[in-house]
Amino acid sequence: MRCLSCNCELTDFEATRKSPFTKQYLDLCNHCFSSIRDDIYVIERHDLEHDDGMTNNPIDKEEN
Repeated sequence: MRCLSCNCELTDFEATRKSPFTKQYLDLCNHCFSSIRDDIYVIERHDLEHDDGMTNNPIDKEEN
């Protein structure tokens, strides 16, 4: 699965985030989701979240 906004590969945690009302998956990486986090309700599988806070988002990584 890929983020609908930036097209990066989603982690299992990011790929299972969904709306509690429509039951549809949001398909947004943590970076892109962070801008709307306070505005919507979501269901998240925290058992799939990494303790190190790492994401697969290339925006979060330093470019060489």
